[in-house]
Amino acid sequence: MMKKVIKKIKAHATKKTTAAKAKKDAVAKNKIVEVSKKSKIIRKKTTKRVSIEDLTAMIGGEAFRLYEQRGYVHGNDVADWVQAEKNVLATMKK
Repeated sequence: MMKKVIKKIKAHATKKTTAAKAKKDAVAKNKIVEVSKKSKIIRKKTTKRVSIEDLTAMIGGEAFRLYEQRGYVHGNDVADWVQAEKNVLATMKK
């Protein structure tokens, strides 16, 4: 019985040190933002930086593409812009 408990403690300690070392190494290399303890998921840091002007141009282009898809029907410019924002931001998160 005691041997089983010792094995479990050693296995648990090894997992903790391995996870801690991996987190320390990743943080040192500036590759992650956080490590979730519960799910053990590593979320990588995004390095994409886009200026407001570029972002506005990207959204405008996407909004025009949506307008074009609808056959140049007027009156839905705000809906097209909002949908374009969602599309562009979703693309950037990937």
